[in-house]
Parts: sequence; structure tokens; C-alpha cells
Amino acid sequence: MVPGGPYRAVTARVSPARWWRPQCIGGILRRVSRTLELTVGLMLLVIGLIVLSSTWIGEWFAAHGFDTDLLAWWPLFLVFATVDRSLGHKGITAFIVERAFPGFSSDSLHGKLGVRAGNTGILYFSDCEVPVANRVGEEGEGFTIAMSAIDQGRYTVAAGSVGLAVACLDASVKYAHERKAFGEEIGRHQLVKQMLARMQQGIEAGRLLVWKAGWLKNQGLRSTRETGLAKWFCTDHAVQCAMDAIQIHGAYGYSDEYPVERYLRNSKGSVIYEGTSQIHTLMQADYLLGYRTDKPLRMPQPAWEGES
Repeated sequence: MVPGGPYRAVTARVSPARWWRPQCIGGILRRVSRTLELTVGLMLLVIGLIVLSSTWIGEWFAAHGFDTDLLAWWPLFLVFATVDRSLGHKGITAFIVERAFPGFSSDSLHGKLGVRAGNTGILYFSDCEVPVANRVGEEGEGFTIAMSAIDQGRYTVAAGSVGLAVACLDASVKYAHERKAFGEEIGRHQLVKQMLARMQQGIEAGRLLVWKAGWLKNQGLRSTRETGLAKWFCTDHAVQCAMDAIQIHGAYGYSDEYPVERYLRNSKGSVIYEGTSQIHTLMQADYLLGYRTDKPLRMPQPAWEGES
């Protein structure tokens, strides 16, 4: 990529928004999630997310290569690419790639442990030309854009994990009343009570973490630290709730006769995508030690203007 290369960026860049932004806002298009793990396995290292080689051709950006773990049937894709890996994250630029572009194709992937309702796929780029008008932000801002998008993704994962934990608790309480052992409901047994109580404890704490991060977002304040903490805590707790739910259900929990085995399969992905539990552990420690601080964004998220 040649900085300030031979293309018209000022007048053309806004044109894609005229058709895809209204569709996104109107609910026709939903969020597309992407988490590549071909090289480093961590979304926070955007340079590891990109396996494309690319060049500028006048007003077009040509790319070839392939990309994995996306919703492969979607009409729009937010793609990050670079031609100079030596620049690290400062060389990443974001683009909107449309399915109709020549040289673009996709295929579906199967065999996932959980979240099977979500279409995961692989994208192919064979000399795919993307107009400069489809560039998102400025050259080299791809990393910042990715991080701001991840803040939103982590928030939804945290909230969803609270819901999954609630589902585990509801199923376990119901079964604890139904199943009898030694002449009484298994809910009367102290260690079953302990598992149920831990579920409720984590649900309440996780819900408050999600609400705090949500409140900050509604105020237009950056919430990377708070959102990461919510994602880390809620996803870990969801996995533990699913494990305990299966334990409470006993042998039935190990089969698909009850939903708790599906809860475990679905919960496990959440501690991997949008940043692993391990990376969130390091991030929170770095915040505490002062090694990590959040810089102001060039285009921060605006405050919500709805009801207070």
C-alpha cells in the first residue's frame, strides 16, 4: 500500500454508505462477525488476522488470498488488509467488500462444536478489486476500527452469556425438583444446592457488569475495560454453569434428551472468540498496573439520545 496513493478518496469514500448504511440501521443487514485464527489465534493482533496480499491500482484495491470463520452467505463483509506487514497494526486498513465483486467467492464450514445456527464459512479473494470508495476510515486506521468493533462484539457476547447461564439455572432448578434420590428431591442435597447457588451468584454479578458497560456506552463513553471485564467474567461463568447443569442432570445431562449438553457446547466458544479468557486476564492486569490505557477515538461512539 502506498500512503496517499493515486486514488480519489475524499469525494468517493462516502458513496457506499448511501445504500448499505440504511439497510444496516433498518435491520435488513445484521452484524457480521469475523475471527481469523490462521496465524496467531488472537483477534487483538490484527496483523495475524490478515492472509491477503494486496495492491493499489488507481482507484481500486486488488486482493487475493483467503479468509476464514465468517458468515459466508452475507452480502457485505468488513475486511482488513495490508501490503506491508513490517508496519504491524499501523499498516492495517479496513474495507467493505461486496459479494457481487468479481474475484470474490465463499463456502461454508461445518463440524463446529456449538453455535451451529450461525453460518461459519471461508472467503476467497482471487484478484478481487475493491473500489477506494469502499474504504472505511483512513489508511492505517483498520486496527482502531477493529478494536472499536470488538468492544461491541464483546458486549453482546457478555450479555448472551448471562442469558445462557440463566437457562442453565432454570433447567437445573426444574430438574432438581423432578429428580428424586434416596427418597427426596436432589435439590435437598447440599452439594446440589451449592451448584445452584453459585450459578445465581455469578448471574447477578455478571448482569451488573453488563449493565455497567451498557450504561457507559449509552453515555457515549469508551468502555473497553468494562466491556472486557464483563465478557471475561460472564463467559467463564456460563461455561461453569453449563458444566454444573450437566452434573446436576447426571447421566441425562450427558445426552441430548435434555438441553444442558447444548448449553455447554454453545458456551465454550464464548471463552475463545472476541478475545480468549487468557487475553482478558492479561488485559485487566495491565489496566491495574498502568501498563495499558485507552486512547481517545477519532470518531467516538455518540451518546444514546433515547429515554434516560
